[in-house]
Amino acid sequence: MNAKELRIGNWVRIKDVPTTNEWQVESIGSLQQVGGQLWSIEELEPIPLTEEWLERFGFDKDDDGVWELPSVMWSCEIEYGGSMTFKKLGLDILCPDILYVNQLQNLYFALSGEELTIKE
Repeated sequence: MNAKELRIGNWVRIKDVPTTNEWQVESIGSLQQVGGQLWSIEELEPIPLTEEWLERFGFDKDDDGVWELPSVMWSCEIEYGGSMTFKKLGLDILCPDILYVNQLQNLYFALSGEELTIKE
């Protein structure tokens, strides 16, 4: 994992920790604070983006198998294999494959200016 890919609030895993192992980044520096403890970047790993995570973020799967997150002005569609398209007012923006939760969080923030949060 690269420290440049992390933002506060990103979800990550801590390598070789057998207990609950999904945590949000709380601070970033020479050591990252995750789960109330300090960890080196080498001890962190990204979380693979799965259907479960898409559901947790509020995405819905349509009849064609496309995951969609509707918003006021734009929607995001993720197709099988991670290919992602953002749609805004008739403009389609094809993005590179999104393989990890933190990549989706960062892209969502870059395009919307808002954090992608887990829906209760």
